[in-house]
Amino acid sequence: MLMNNQLERARLLYQQKRYDLALKEIIEVLSVEPNHDEVHILRGLCLTLTNNQQEGLKAVQRAIAINPESPYAYNCLAYIYEILGDLVAAKNAVDRAIALEPTNPSFRLRLAEIVNTLCYHDKTQLEPLLLALNLEVDLSLTPEAQFHALNKIVIHMADRVLEIDPENVDALYLRLNALYALNSLKKLEAGCYKLLQIEPNHML
Repeated sequence: MLMNNQLERARLLYQQKRYDLALKEIIEVLSVEPNHDEVHILRGLCLTLTNNQQEGLKAVQRAIAINPESPYAYNCLAYIYEILGDLVAAKNAVDRAIALEPTNPSFRLRLAEIVNTLCYHDKTQLEPLLLALNLEVDLSLTPEAQFHALNKIVIHMADRVLEIDPENVDALYLRLNALYALNSLKKLEAGCYKLLQIEPNHML
């Protein structure tokens, strides 16, 4: 019972962005239950968000060692790898999360965000990343055409999220950003209208 209370406090402190205090509760929980995969995930997130990404990475990897079938652990792993700039490892991790839980919109959103990052990546390093990530972008295209192709992939991935969760605001924003990049004004207008239906007080 005491451990459950501490875990709930840790979750609440994490939600309040009081990561240092959350970590204190997490240490107490792990002293009683060292193989609790969810607690290791929470520890990894707290460490990552207090600028200790390498230790955060180790914590989430520990969670996966305990429970290799946890899609949430792989999604958190992808998040940390993305922060560290390792987009290939991030995509591999989120692909694993999606394989374990295909209808989770958060996992598919993470994948779309990783590809969106590529749109603004250093063009001199883009080709090996496209090959490693197995994205269907013609490498003979000009950099501008590759940029457009990547944005179309982002739109497709955001649409997959919206099929599962039609009011996913993050997916709508990602889609609008890609439509703006493509100068697709009619679709952009329709997307803005849909967003305002969900968030009527939002200033676009």
